[in-house]
Amino acid sequence: MLLWSRYFKDDEETLLAHQAAVGRNWPTVAYIKQELSKDDPDLWGVKEAWYELSPEEQRLIWRAPTKGGCFTTLERDVIKNKLPQGN
Repeated sequence: MLLWSRYFKDDEETLLAHQAAVGRNWPTVAYIKQELSKDDPDLWGVKEAWYELSPEEQRLIWRAPTKGGCFTTLERDVIKNKLPQGN
């Protein structure tokens, strides 16, 4: 039983850290979500916005939607696999 309670406590803490990071970076997160909702999103703009976040903030924001993350599975796929390469 102790293991389960620790798991849920850790998960709750990481969810709160995720929510705090989203709050601190809401203009960037909102821009990315809005842009990715378009039929023809500006992927260079999304890339620029994503990489303006520190690696730590990216890590906190990068949470699966099934775990309460702010980006959908499709949005995460675009950020992870489809952003332009290079400068």
